[in-house]
Amino acid sequence: MGFADSVSATATKMQKQVNDKAIEIASDLFNTVVTKTPVGESKTRGQLINNWWTAEGVGNYNTSYSPSFNTSGTGSYSRIAALKDSQEFIGKDGAVSLTNSVPYAYRAEYFGWNFSAPEPRWRGTAPYAMVRNSLTAIAAKYKGTV
Repeated sequence: MGFADSVSATATKMQKQVNDKAIEIASDLFNTVVTKTPVGESKTRGQLINNWWTAEGVGNYNTSYSPSFNTSGTGSYSRIAALKDSQEFIGKDGAVSLTNSVPYAYRAEYFGWNFSAPEPRWRGTAPYAMVRNSLTAIAAKYKGTV
């Protein structure tokens, strides 16, 4: 193997390492978001936690929706686990995203439940901040490692 082949092999190895680390951090973040997602106690119990969807590629966002009411979030966790084989970051600026298309996901993240809602279970709760809290936790966890 010549010098050029050696450099190419080293570059390929480094790109794989960067890709694997990026996917590891993204997966850790996404799993933490799901873990911090409230399950709820209403007729929609388990719908929010089970509707986290991943996508790969710059500008790609998965807006899928599942009517599943699985309170363990199994669907979300399995979609995140599928990222482990991703090569999104090899040799390019890649992107992975996590979205939730449940109509009340934004409200749960930023506002909690509506103070004026007629159902008592929705009155006066604070924002769940599952994404913000997860970002803070993962940034602290990986600080200095990347």
